[in-house]
Amino acid sequence: MIKTVQKDPKFGIVIPVFGHSRLVSEAIISACEQETEYAYKVIVVDDGCLSPETYEGVHSLVHAYKDKLLYVRQKNSKLPASRNKGITHLRKLYPSIEAYLFLDADNRLQPHSLETYYTALTDPRNEESVGWAYPDIIQFGLTNFSDHYEVRLTSESYSVLRQLTANISEAGSMVSAKVFDAGVFYDESLVHGFEDWDFWLLCIEAGFTACRVRNSGFLYRRRPESMLTSSYRMNDYLKLSLRHKHKALYSIDTVLAAKFQEKPTYAYVAIDRETVHTFNDPIGPMIESEVGGFLEHFDSWKQDPQLHFIADLIFVGSKLCREIITSNLQLTRALFWELFIHEFSEAEIEIRFGAFPGIIYSQQPLEKCHLKLLKTKQVESEKKLSLILCYPFMRERIELLPSYDFEGYSFEGFNSDQKEVAGHTYDDEILSYWGPSTQKVEEELLEEFTEHEGLPFFPVTNQEKLLHVGLDFTAYYVANPSQIDRLKELLVKLEIHSVSFEYETPQEKEFLMRAFIGINQIDIIPFRVISSEIQYGYYNSSQIASYVPHVYSNRLISLGSGFKELYNFGSLIAFSAAGVLKNNETSMHVIKREKMPQSLVRGCSYGDSILAFEHVIQRLYLESEADYRYFNGKNIPKMKLTLLKL
Repeated sequence: MIKTVQKDPKFGIVIPVFGHSRLVSEAIISACEQETEYAYKVIVVDDGCLSPETYEGVHSLVHAYKDKLLYVRQKNSKLPASRNKGITHLRKLYPSIEAYLFLDADNRLQPHSLETYYTALTDPRNEESVGWAYPDIIQFGLTNFSDHYEVRLTSESYSVLRQLTANISEAGSMVSAKVFDAGVFYDESLVHGFEDWDFWLLCIEAGFTACRVRNSGFLYRRRPESMLTSSYRMNDYLKLSLRHKHKALYSIDTVLAAKFQEKPTYAYVAIDRETVHTFNDPIGPMIESEVGGFLEHFDSWKQDPQLHFIADLIFVGSKLCREIITSNLQLTRALFWELFIHEFSEAEIEIRFGAFPGIIYSQQPLEKCHLKLLKTKQVESEKKLSLILCYPFMRERIELLPSYDFEGYSFEGFNSDQKEVAGHTYDDEILSYWGPSTQKVEEELLEEFTEHEGLPFFPVTNQEKLLHVGLDFTAYYVANPSQIDRLKELLVKLEIHSVSFEYETPQEKEFLMRAFIGINQIDIIPFRVISSEIQYGYYNSSQIASYVPHVYSNRLISLGSGFKELYNFGSLIAFSAAGVLKNNETSMHVIKREKMPQSLVRGCSYGDSILAFEHVIQRLYLESEADYRYFNGKNIPKMKLTLLKL
């Protein structure tokens, strides 16, 4: 053992005990026999253990390690309170302690553990926010191998997304003193399990992250029955309790911020500039990196798709190509969303100058390939598309676009059968992955905030409001083009910067797109609808839409869920999506003009549709006082009604 040379302790090891009268001695000895040049203290917190053997065993070791080992006893208060007791006791006696390692009474440390943990925690390459170091876990006791240690990796590098999905940080982690300085401690009310997972979530809320400890020497005794296996029987209840307690962490803003850092929706590889930009919003914040590192990560993902995150949609092309497809900010988000919606694994795109923007599916080989798309979420479909993207801008630059063969950018070599990480750290250890898989993170966390029925949410950040124009209003404006200025006035009055409109004919689409192109900071999103596919029923003897095809309602849900507020302007489809949108934290506001188009979707009553869906409407904007009195008389409370003069 290396002789300590520092007088004031640098570390504290906290060992709670209740029972484990024989095993706790092994834990204490392993903690007290650490090979380190630093002074440290070990504290055993006796949580009112009823076994006299525990007291006798610990006290015999206190004499053996009198300069290092402390013992305190408290009435039975459960595990979280015991850990807090050990922390506060050491902090009061030894303010010099910089980090605390937690060791349960039935686990052990190898002699190098303390130094290895601290080296990882204080690595100069770490971010300032790193507050704890979590270990690879060496299993012993009940294992799958008779002659090897089984080492369990929970996350190759620290991931907030994985930490929100499952607990990737073993209780036997080292925590910096700055975490406790920030007032973060264990919640003593959590006595049925997952108290350590809750503690890490509290750390994230306080602004801390973590780092991994490779070859930590942390030995976890796996037994057929333990507090952890008992908590798994209450898994669903405990997870729901954690999500309820940490609502801010499980909010769309927090999850999407973590996704932006770890698993962005899009990646654009500029192969002529050796740069990669990753982003969730094509005209929002981006992270730039080098192509070489991205390709290494891409190859790692292909080999271990359950261990590595990758962007959902990868664009590969020239820098000029990216500039062209993002040159008109009004159309960029809608273009990226439209490409994401279609089902394919790989697509090749030729960009042509056209009088009107649009995507054409080509049955013939492309003349040139300017851009390649890889859709990683559908890699196993093996469906390949050829697309022509018509763009009415930058004609001279489009003609300069280079064509590529995109060698190396494919799913060739993808390991669809990969289940766990195989490998070795030592001759007597087998490494396997036991953290939440990429698929589990998708299913249990991300899908709730990023898609609906497989359709991705519209890729928008910092845009709070969407105006959705119904089919008959579109037809009305085409027939009365002078009235379009009143619609533009409405956008200004309500401070709305994104507009989607239902259309049935190419002429309707072209009219409204031309009407809005050129208006600064307005997203334009066409929404195709076939009116004959909508079925009708009755509410209060008035005809309303009783069945909207799922393809329409689901698409509107995926569109509207990207915003905080959706303003429904004459759309019966929007009513069918209102309930799900409300669950997705998108509020529905309805605008009723004094004079609605007479042909409103085959004679349906817009007013009675409002009454039918009143319970999911946040606010009703009315142009006339007569309508205000009418809807208030129909028991819609005044707090939901607002007069809007245009």
